[in-house]
Parts: sequence; C-alpha cells; structure tokens
Amino acid sequence: MTDRKSHLEHFSEVENPRVQGRVLHTSVNIIYITITAALCGVSGWEEIDDFAESRRTGFLPSRNFLTCLMSRVR
Repeated sequence: MTDRKSHLEHFSEVENPRVQGRVLHTSVNIIYITITAALCGVSGWEEIDDFAESRRTGFLPSRNFLTCLMSRVR
C-alpha cells in the first residue's frame, strides 16, 4: 500500500503568511476555490474573486494575497 496524502493533507502544508486569529478563510479553502475556478475555465485573480462571490462562498482575500499564497503551492 502506498503512503499517499489526500489533497486536504497536501494543501494544509502550504505556509500561511497571515496572522493567525485574524484569518476568516483557511488556506485550504482559498486553494480549493481557486482550483475549482480554474477547472471551470476562470483565469486571473479578478475573475477568481468574481467566481467566488458568484458562488456565495464569501470573499477571498485581496488579489495580492491570493497571488502570494498560490505561489507557495508546489
């Protein structure tokens, strides 16, 4: 049997540079909505933000932070 991580386990390891206790959305949720948007053909941070809003998932952090966080996903 292989020792594979679930997507949740893998993405939960992404470093979150935000101050804990002031975070409304987890890194995993942000990554999930970003991947979901990309799979739906959305491109660019502004469109991803619009996609999240249209799905009533709440807002995503600023586009600058979104870019910063997603650059940490390997």
